[in-house]
Amino acid sequence: MKKTVLTIFAAALLLAAGLPGTARGYTVNLIYYASTGLMDENMALLEDGAIIQLIFTTNPGWPSPPSVYNGRPTGGDVLWQTTSTGAGVFDPDTGRFSEQFQYDSSFLGDYVYVRFFNAPSWPDVTYYGQTPLHTLSDFFQLDIWDITAGGLYLWTEYPFMIIPEPATWLTLLPGLALAAFIFRKKKKEGEEATETTGGGSKTV
Repeated sequence: MKKTVLTIFAAALLLAAGLPGTARGYTVNLIYYASTGLMDENMALLEDGAIIQLIFTTNPGWPSPPSVYNGRPTGGDVLWQTTSTGAGVFDPDTGRFSEQFQYDSSFLGDYVYVRFFNAPSWPDVTYYGQTPLHTLSDFFQLDIWDITAGGLYLWTEYPFMIIPEPATWLTLLPGLALAAFIFRKKKKEGEEATETTGGGSKTV
């Protein structure tokens, strides 16, 4: 009986510690930052407030471009966090930032990348920069990533257009139809008024 109790107790300890191959979820703290100031397409330091996105992906290839509707990632990639230059640092307009994001350990081995834009508001954005992929890894529940450590990021022209998303058009159609009807009606009334006051040019 005593041996059986000891066996059960030992098995419980093994389960609590986690057997090999047993998945155990825990939180990993990702600290990502720019030790070197991010520059725009003209090699000028980004001012504080420029939009920065932390994006998750399972695809090891080059990410799809952002949406022209709202700047969000496409191709199945997921926006994890939005921040801006100047966040978490003291010196203004240095193009640097420092942020933290917590993720579940089940994402280890997948990837994140940072995409940053050359303006603080979407209507002013004309270019975006993008880092290489960072593989999510765990060192005592810490994942520290200097996004400028490799000194490489690519700037791409961003043809951002303020275009309503397809679903939005459906809500606009009734108003557009009414506006078109009123315009045509006023145009017709104007033509009739011109013909009536045309100095007898109209033959009745």
